Amino acid sequence: MRSGSFSVLILALALCGLALGNPAVDGLPPGIQTPAYTPGRVPFAPGQQLFYQVTWQQLPVAFARVWLRRDPQRNQEWLGEASVATNKLVDVFYRMRAYLREELPPQSLASDGVFIRHNENGRQTEYSVSFDRADGIVETTRRKHDHTEVKRFLASHPLGPIGASLLAISQPVEVGGSMTLDVFAATERYVVRLKVARREQIRLGADDIEAFRIIPSILYVSNPKNHYKVRQALVWISADQRHVPLRIEADTFVGRIYIDLVKPPGTEKDARAML
Repeated sequence: MRSGSFSVLILALALCGLALGNPAVDGLPPGIQTPAYTPGRVPFAPGQQLFYQVTWQQLPVAFARVWLRRDPQRNQEWLGEASVATNKLVDVFYRMRAYLREELPPQSLASDGVFIRHNENGRQTEYSVSFDRADGIVETTRRKHDHTEVKRFLASHPLGPIGASLLAISQPVEVGGSMTLDVFAATERYVVRLKVARREQIRLGADDIEAFRIIPSILYVSNPKNHYKVRQALVWISADQRHVPLRIEADTFVGRIYIDLVKPPGTEKDARAML
């Protein structure tokens, strides 16, 4: 999965792009298709939020929150937001804070823009993704204190992370079914296939819940060297009409982690009851 040698032609094109001040525009390899999907009923409305606990080696290491609200500047638009933070004990060794904001129209869930702020042990990086749907161009920008990196991609049906998630859970779910999504996050492009493997019960807290097991697979990633960070993943969503994401299990370069839906902090109200 490492980058290979560049041909003279590719190198020449890259140099031309630098000379003109514009990055090259990358498309998908032959044979990879990204279909368009019509959103169904989205079981998540402005004002609602979900809370997740991240566990590693049976120890809680981080907390995540995902929420939806109306855009205060454009009332008909939605803002999907997410935050992740390591807990105080982990902060002693490794402190991470991340925030994502995505602008998206509720009718299509086709993202208008994505902004990410990532702070790792005091080193801050900001990312933005802009979607020019008329020309089929997605531009990603990474800003650090000492430099800025820009990439451009050709894309027919691009999505942001939250828009892609909402679109996926709005679709009918059947065992054996699958969908393919073209997702842009930070500076990279991920073409992801979600396959419904089976229906089963999982234990979440004190409850046994009927769920669909989803197997994600990466069909394409624009920067293959980043792919090693997650070797394999499984996702469970509730088997009712809400299709609430309940659990993610991922094998990463630091070991297996679990991301489980939990109660909001400081309350006895179950997050699942908020939908």
